[in-house]
Amino acid sequence: MALKRIAFGVATLSAARVIQLASSFVAIPFLARMLTPVDFGLAALALSMVMFFTMIGDAGLGRSLVRVDAERHRGMVERVLGKRAAR
Repeated sequence: MALKRIAFGVATLSAARVIQLASSFVAIPFLARMLTPVDFGLAALALSMVMFFTMIGDAGLGRSLVRVDAERHRGMVERVLGKRAAR
């Protein structure tokens, strides 16, 4: 059961990433044709800044913020859930 959920999650995230890349691949030439060179330059600058900050956001900061040291908090878990649930 858990393996199916993991596979479904991987497939979903992969499909979302492919759709994101495909839409970007289509949007850039479309913008290049529709905007003036100055406007396209501003759009390209904005897109590059968004990508830069997205990469910083995906650098693992979120995962490191939610990580819990299990040994340090084991006593609290035992008090709240009981000794059997903490194992």
